[in-house]
Amino acid sequence: MPGKPRLKLLEARKQLLLAESDLNRARLLQEWIGWKGEVQHLTHQIRKVGCIASVAAAAMAAFSAWRHGSPGPDGRNGKTPWISTLLNSARTGVSLLGLLKSLFR
Repeated sequence: MPGKPRLKLLEARKQLLLAESDLNRARLLQEWIGWKGEVQHLTHQIRKVGCIASVAAAAMAAFSAWRHGSPGPDGRNGKTPWISTLLNSARTGVSLLGLLKSLFR
């Protein structure tokens, strides 16, 4: 039977292709897991930067408000009582502390 050796050759080739396909599938799965880890790491870094930017913006706003004071009753910049400034600064400090704590969780 002249066709038998050809059939065995085709069957062997099929087995090699199946094995290669399994290897490629395993490699793809490993790459997928690697990419997933990289994306998670990048997401974590972006969240950190966002939190730091939020803290910086809050600090700048607090500093600006403290430096310029609030407008007086006539619309011009007036001096606020020192106790009000102290309480506002303490409130801002507690807010910033909360943001920093959430950053390092």
